[in-house]
Amino acid sequence: LSPLSSSTNLFTALDYINASYIRMQVGDEEFFYISCQGPLPSTVPAFWQMIWENKSDVIAMMTQEVERGRIKCHKYWPEKLGVPLESGRYQLHLENHQYLEYFHIKVIRMVETETGETHFVRHLKFTHWPDHGVPKSSEQLVRFIRYLRAVHHMGPVTVHCSAGIGRTGVLICTDVLLCLIQNDFNIVKEMRYQRHGMIQTKVSTNRGVIVQSSALKKLFPRARLLLCLFHFRNSTYSATKSGWRSYRAFYNFMATNGNRKVPETTK
Repeated sequence: LSPLSSSTNLFTALDYINASYIRMQVGDEEFFYISCQGPLPSTVPAFWQMIWENKSDVIAMMTQEVERGRIKCHKYWPEKLGVPLESGRYQLHLENHQYLEYFHIKVIRMVETETGETHFVRHLKFTHWPDHGVPKSSEQLVRFIRYLRAVHHMGPVTVHCSAGIGRTGVLICTDVLLCLIQNDFNIVKEMRYQRHGMIQTKVSTNRGVIVQSSALKKLFPRARLLLCLFHFRNSTYSATKSGWRSYRAFYNFMATNGNRKVPETTK
């Protein structure tokens, strides 16, 4: 897998890492990500240099190190308090950690050995998303994204799974869709400019829920279908049995219409 040529020059590291900038415009707000492959033993120093040079303060890891007996990602973070990990030009110190039901939180302090400068990163590892499968609960994924947004303050959000396309793409897309729903494109504000009192304040919360739930019923089936098709058509393994299983599982999870199922085979 090779990143798009227009977005490969993320940093000045001598080593190569498979990564791309992803920029998504939502109204006046730009969502900025680095989508990348899970670090390999040979690319760990380059990965951390990428984090440093882009001042990314959140890493969202959407894979386990080993899945179905296969290595998906090298363990590139410090594991123990007080035991720093050396990685190229940087020392990585685990400052704090917390293990929740479906994701793990680590606060990592990066120290550039030459200058002594520091940079803090939160490493968020989602633990309930199997490869070629789907999360057990969409609510867990939404809460994970809400937390990610709450702790993100600077630089792009770095997201990776194993290849950096499947689960990574779904996380980014879901994050953007949640923002669309939350902001409602400032529709209420625009209406109030034109007629005072639209969606009255005292009951605006409940009415906002009605608006959002109605929008979800219309928006999500179509948006999810398009995203599923995009994911499948642009997958490097779309013609294989494993690729088709991945697409079918993803579609069936995202589709809200229970009687709309993907065929069992590609025929």
